[in-house]
Amino acid sequence: LNQSHLASTDLAATSPNPIAIMPAVLDNTWQLDDEVEVSCRLTFLEFRDRNSQEEKAPRRSKSMGSLPRPDSVESGFHSDSTEATARAPAKQPTSSSSASSSEQINEADQLTSQGKSSDEEEFPGAAPVSTAKPQVAKTKRAKRRGRGAARNHAVAETASPPELRTSEAVRASTARLPVGSSAGGGSTTDIYGALLSAEDACSRSDLRSMVDALHQLGKLVDADPTLAAIVKQQAVFQDLMEHVKWFASGIEEHRCIVRCLWGMAKLELRSRAVREILVELIPTAKKALRSFTNQDISGSMWSLARLAETAPDCRRPAEELAKIFIDEGLPRLGSFSSQCLVNSLYAIAKMGLWAVPCMHFSERCIEEMCHKGNMANFSTQGVANALWAAARLGAPGLSVKLCSVAAEQVMSQPEQLRGFQAMELSMTMWAMAKILSRQAQPRRGKGQKPQKLSCDHILSFMLVGAEEAERRLHQHSPQGLSNISFALTTLHLHQRPQAESFLLAAATSAMQNDMEDFGHQAVANLCSALARLQSKESQATVDEFMERAAWLTHLHNFSWQDLAEIITAMSRLGRSSPALRTFAARLAQHTAASAPQKVGKQALINIGLAVTRMGV
Repeated sequence: LNQSHLASTDLAATSPNPIAIMPAVLDNTWQLDDEVEVSCRLTFLEFRDRNSQEEKAPRRSKSMGSLPRPDSVESGFHSDSTEATARAPAKQPTSSSSASSSEQINEADQLTSQGKSSDEEEFPGAAPVSTAKPQVAKTKRAKRRGRGAARNHAVAETASPPELRTSEAVRASTARLPVGSSAGGGSTTDIYGALLSAEDACSRSDLRSMVDALHQLGKLVDADPTLAAIVKQQAVFQDLMEHVKWFASGIEEHRCIVRCLWGMAKLELRSRAVREILVELIPTAKKALRSFTNQDISGSMWSLARLAETAPDCRRPAEELAKIFIDEGLPRLGSFSSQCLVNSLYAIAKMGLWAVPCMHFSERCIEEMCHKGNMANFSTQGVANALWAAARLGAPGLSVKLCSVAAEQVMSQPEQLRGFQAMELSMTMWAMAKILSRQAQPRRGKGQKPQKLSCDHILSFMLVGAEEAERRLHQHSPQGLSNISFALTTLHLHQRPQAESFLLAAATSAMQNDMEDFGHQAVANLCSALARLQSKESQATVDEFMERAAWLTHLHNFSWQDLAEIITAMSRLGRSSPALRTFAARLAQHTAASAPQKVGKQALINIGLAVTRMGV
């Protein structure tokens, strides 16, 4: 509270308009206790009212002078209403607030309006400013219940709508936009029109039009992702986000909630305004749940997963909103379309929601996907996303069934396999290998043995996928080649002709590019896969790739897990060239000079065994 008072005093002495700057200063109070935060914001409210009163009187000096220190606050507000009225502007009250029952209004949120500030007339859409402090919560339970409501009420009381830019400002801010159409079909004219619509909506305080403008900008970025950085740099767009944040508590229509979440997700926003918007949407979404369609629920969950990924600060409110949609969508899963099922399952896996209700929702999604041949209606991207989500969530039994249904569906329609994008194919093969390897592992316990899997059609799909990946080798990224190599070796398919041919082709392609684009994990996975090849035809290619990896591997840049995997693969060859022995000696010295806790027990053991096997 004292820091807030001192900040108000300093700004009053240095800033020509401290009212406009003070909300930014108070944004840092989120680290404080809830009651202290409310106290700080109410202190600013008193300062604002006092400032408006002093502006009516002639100024004696350039600075506004020092402010009297507010009363001390100890676990609540102990000042009575007469003291609060004395600090308010000298103006007769026009109306008194009506009484409300204690069941509807929290005790900490009962701010009684004693006077009307002159600042109300500046912003017609703003809530009346109250100068009285909230009553003391009589019990701990009442305090806990009223903290959130008191904080939100204090924020609304102490802030003011952001200043609007005129149409000339919009033209000035978009003057440096690139001229012409972009690769995705968007153009400067489209962006300019969307920003003008946003400016007009903010000037009219039209919340629905603000959300529509945000949604339109998201569509432009979806058509051409390169426009995202351009849009977010515009000052008018920043004004739009501030206004949406200001009026977020009034977004009650389900259509506006869905479009707002989707627009922010497509724009990949990371500002703090996004987090505050999500917090405000939690209570409004609960009220509008019955109006949400199945597509609205799944689309909103996808948007929340995207926001939680791009903005870590938004993870907690995004998870809370996602759980609300999960509770509402669980009884409706039988009527979900294939796209809704995929989006919902993908969102849960992306956010890592491991709670029991969320896992139950995920299992029901997988059951619906496998039921009545629903996989026939899935797109290639839907198949890849569903399998990736199942592999990440690790649902036992059901995930293997999903792999079986997906493989059988794809194998029955060969043209569907050719319709897979390169990334979709690598993701599908990686997910299947991950699910099957986890299912085949023995579980701890008495009498439990590794489960025998009957998945011949899945293995057939993997081999056919390897042939298709080799035909389109130039379309795969280094990470994609690494994922397919991992899948083939994990399922022990590396001795099959189709898998061996793909691995050798991937190694040759990597060496032609000097492995510049290959990441650390990709190099480690390829080394591990190539070391398992035993044919004489592959020996020359494998040795050359290992030597290239030995010379290009920088010990300080690779993780210990990747280094252990690379040296283990080299030791499995049974033959070591001077380049490989030199690499092993360097790695042994580097490991000995490092702290054991940084290396890790398993990596330390693997490196020690490998270099010993190589004679170092």
